[in-house]
Amino acid sequence: KRFGVIDESNLMHHEVNTHGWAQSLLELTYRFINKFISEHGAPPFEVMQFRFVHAVLAYAQKPPDVSGKSQSSHCAVYMLEELLEKEQFVKYIHNTGSIPLPKWHETGFDIAVFLCFIQHVQYQITDRMIFISDFQG
Repeated sequence: KRFGVIDESNLMHHEVNTHGWAQSLLELTYRFINKFISEHGAPPFEVMQFRFVHAVLAYAQKPPDVSGKSQSSHCAVYMLEELLEKEQFVKYIHNTGSIPLPKWHETGFDIAVFLCFIQHVQYQITDRMIFISDFQG
């Protein structure tokens, strides 16, 4: 069952807003890393480049209410996200901790370790207030 269009719209706006903040935090993290590299030289590991999928809100419209009873022509709201062409979904870090989910010998371990590093940087540059907790892809 769907929420009413007003409640659904509020929830979706919150979701897209959170998505935007996460993108900004990731960009801030890469700025920090790049500044550090420019001052101290390249690290002994690969600085992998990640991004969030593109996402927007889309409103489904209904025909105008000629009787004047309805104040909106919206009948539903959707969050449209970029489709990733990937064969396998990988969850790199669980929500409850900064420990890589893939084991050291499994595919994706190096990515998970780098994402944990990104979490650590985010936690430090925000004075221990925030980090992205659920990297997956």
